[in-house]
Amino acid sequence: MAETATKTNLFAKAKKVEPKKATEQKLEVVIPEAKHEGFSVKLKRLAELRKQVDEAATEIATLEQDVKEVGKETFIDLYERNKAKPDSFVLVGEKGGKFLIIMQDKYAGVPDDETASLLRETYGSDVVYTNTEYKFNSALLEKHMEALSEAITACAAIPDEDKENLFVVSEKHAIAKGAIERYMQYEPGKRREFLFTINPIIQLKNR
Repeated sequence: MAETATKTNLFAKAKKVEPKKATEQKLEVVIPEAKHEGFSVKLKRLAELRKQVDEAATEIATLEQDVKEVGKETFIDLYERNKAKPDSFVLVGEKGGKFLIIMQDKYAGVPDDETASLLRETYGSDVVYTNTEYKFNSALLEKHMEALSEAITACAAIPDEDKENLFVVSEKHAIAKGAIERYMQYEPGKRREFLFTINPIIQLKNR
């Protein structure tokens, strides 16, 4: 009776994942004040300042967002009132504080095909442009490097299925330059939504 061939169990041969080792204690070196006077003060002050910077950065981001939201609303009011795009304006607090607002003809990216299609359908085909980039599939390029020295189309050494996948197409969608100038072209009920949808980048400058 013939022996049954032993089947290879890939799961059994899979490499065991070793548990992560506990983080080793870092070597600490005490710097004597006799050698570097005032060094301890500098270390503590640096740590304190870095903490303050991190906390300030978080607060700045929140405050900037609030100011920019008011800036957008004010931009819309000025656009509607003057029937023309305001280049810039200064926001002034009733009880103090001021910032120059510049609504730039630059926009946050369009994340995907679906969003791009929706924007075109809602606001016009030219409100979004698509940049298409063709690149070699690097894995196949390396695999067929020698064969590619010949004309790709005439090269019989590359299988047809690989030829079809040799190039990789990358598409990136973005709001078209000048989109902000289209504001008054839309119905009054759609204008505010349009501006918030294209999301122009706001620059804040101290005054």
